[in-house]
Amino acid sequence: MRTRRRPRSAARAVALSLAAAVAAPVAWAAGRVLAHPVLPHAIAAPRRVLASSVGRISYYEDDGASGPPLVLLHGAAPTSSAYEVRGLFEAFRSERPVLAFDLPGYGFSEKRSEPFTREQYVHFIEDILADVSRRYGSTVDVIAIGLTGELAGRAVQRKARLVRSLSVIAPTGFDGPPSLTRAALVHARELAAKALDVPFLGAALHRAATAKPVLRAQLGRATRGRAAEELVRYTHAVSHQPSARFTILAAMTGALYDPAVVNDVYDVLGVHALFVHGDHPTCPPAVIDALVLRNSRFARVRIEGAHALPHVEQPFETASALRAFYATLSVKPQLRVIRGERVGRPFEGYRPRGSASHRHA
Repeated sequence: MRTRRRPRSAARAVALSLAAAVAAPVAWAAGRVLAHPVLPHAIAAPRRVLASSVGRISYYEDDGASGPPLVLLHGAAPTSSAYEVRGLFEAFRSERPVLAFDLPGYGFSEKRSEPFTREQYVHFIEDILADVSRRYGSTVDVIAIGLTGELAGRAVQRKARLVRSLSVIAPTGFDGPPSLTRAALVHARELAAKALDVPFLGAALHRAATAKPVLRAQLGRATRGRAAEELVRYTHAVSHQPSARFTILAAMTGALYDPAVVNDVYDVLGVHALFVHGDHPTCPPAVIDALVLRNSRFARVRIEGAHALPHVEQPFETASALRAFYATLSVKPQLRVIRGERVGRPFEGYRPRGSASHRHA
């Protein structure tokens, strides 16, 4: 039986190789010939541009209300875009200034023919924190989605004086397997670079991974089927902008993930922090609670009925949890320069039992 199957297996392997060899150039050529889809605004608000250390950054801003500014940073996944934070933008725009940024390589922001590094993303967030706090004369509240929370955490470490709080929705880094090391991440970057250097392979992989049915399935799994078709269409349009594939392919490798983020970043944050999540296994409550118990200024809240993307599935409930958190913080608009000030009321409703009050250190 084995000797009969070998020729068939070999023939199948040869056929698949030939099909891939034919499909890859076709996909690459199609990507160069076909027109890129028109990209509409992700949010119904004025779109502006910031000249940062990593290039021109696009963002949406509504400065009609007063109060501490709120900065929204979408995720750094292959399916991420500013569209995913539009619900939070709408929820807060009548209460305070709100700014939602396109990360480098996404949306209308600058794109390159090579992926942005983790340090470049961190510098980008440092730039926007400095710009927003300077223009508003205030400390900033930051909301970051998923992997971007890791990048924002490092930026907040360096610019803590400019930041009042950091809220991370669907945080990453709490379920990393022990085998995931920095060496593995370096290897992932090397593999991504090799793939990006092959136009046929990179283009074919990008077009396969960003086809509408694939995006619909991915977003559907993350939201248990709650992903609106408008989100699918916008994600498809964003992922097919010129040079967007380099950012998307790099995101697919996981090269930006930091296996030591909990100890190296979150554990040493100098600001109040809130971790918001659904019931997705990548956000284990017990592990997050261990971090919260070690830091009296940290809190955790689970959004009932949400899976991997609480801000998309349950934007109203997510905004309500954030409001409750902000109500415990100082409302003074000036830059925070004195550590140790005790203000606001404890945020006890969302802390694990046995934890300390929610105060400034």
